[in-house]
Amino acid sequence: MDFKRRDIYLKIEPLSAYSPLAPIVCARHYGRDCMLNPGHETGRVRPSEIFEASLDALVFREYLDPNYSVPNKAKLVSSDVNEPPWNRRVPGAIIYAKPGERLYIHVLNGDKEDCHSFHLHGLKYGIDSDGAWPMGVSTRDGRRSDEILPGQIWTYVFDATAETIGAWAFHDHVRNVQRNVNRGLFGGLVVRDPSAPCADYEIPMFVHQMAGASSLCEFQSPTLSNGQTFSFTFGQTLGVCRYHCLIHGVTMAGQVQVVAGGPMTAAVDIGDNFFSPASVNIGPGGTVTWTHRATNNHVVFASGGGSSTYCLNGRAYVGNTPTIVAESGQSLRWYLFNLDLGTVWHNFHPHSSRWQLPAPPGGASDVHSLSPVETFVANTIV
Repeated sequence: MDFKRRDIYLKIEPLSAYSPLAPIVCARHYGRDCMLNPGHETGRVRPSEIFEASLDALVFREYLDPNYSVPNKAKLVSSDVNEPPWNRRVPGAIIYAKPGERLYIHVLNGDKEDCHSFHLHGLKYGIDSDGAWPMGVSTRDGRRSDEILPGQIWTYVFDATAETIGAWAFHDHVRNVQRNVNRGLFGGLVVRDPSAPCADYEIPMFVHQMAGASSLCEFQSPTLSNGQTFSFTFGQTLGVCRYHCLIHGVTMAGQVQVVAGGPMTAAVDIGDNFFSPASVNIGPGGTVTWTHRATNNHVVFASGGGSSTYCLNGRAYVGNTPTIVAESGQSLRWYLFNLDLGTVWHNFHPHSSRWQLPAPPGGASDVHSLSPVETFVANTIV
């Protein structure tokens, strides 16, 4: 097959003081909770919550030139009236391609603090374009495909064919993958079907978590059953370590506060859907022991990040999350990406909409479950 070359320029950039509850500080159209959840009866999120959810995010930002001087300012979702401006948006990029293109994706690491990489699902590529640490390749000048140092560039090459039509996730894949994905370092590539009718609106939608980076704690217990224990000894750094059950997600969470003068041991019971106590203090160098006293299996997990927030396209709570505006009768093409890298599945369910199933003939559905890093394309009519 003869491929047409296409060059794409991505830069890994920091997005400081980003809150998924209010991407733009003091903007009245953010910081909302239109579902009036407990504590938000006025429809507003407390400033303290906005601050606590803030993090120094990272994004893949697309540029239109090899000098990385002209950013692509196009909206991620053209019909989303809540989408922040291009420079305050998570994720940073969505790429559209077509069969027959050979994509040369040039990734510049603009993060001065750490090394990163680029790993794309679904398309065809060689080992030098995998990006999954530590399975990459190196050049004679010391650059690596799976570990782009600050200021360095690596070019990844992918072939889009008819077999790759669909939506595919990409993300950082250096060491602790979940930590950087939870900071926003992910995106999507869509290979359009040239035989499909054009939709009035294309809607890429990412389900994911956001959590700030932390060097305080990073651990994972084995799968625990009744009576089993897990212990972790903390270092000398003071601060808050937030953890959750890897099986049941961040709705089952707790925290350990490392404080000067704190006790050298602490005990936490694991129940079904809770930790007790939910917060304990420990001194520097102290040890916390979790004891399973429940029916279901649990895994105690800290990703090396701060508190987690479930998000759609980088935002949390209805009123901040994507709001799609379309007219009756218009067609919507949804590209769904689950970038929540834990073990939690998420459902896509737009009310009063349905799409055709490949089998049985004439069958339809209005809900689809997405496993971690799974993608799905659905066509609906307003």
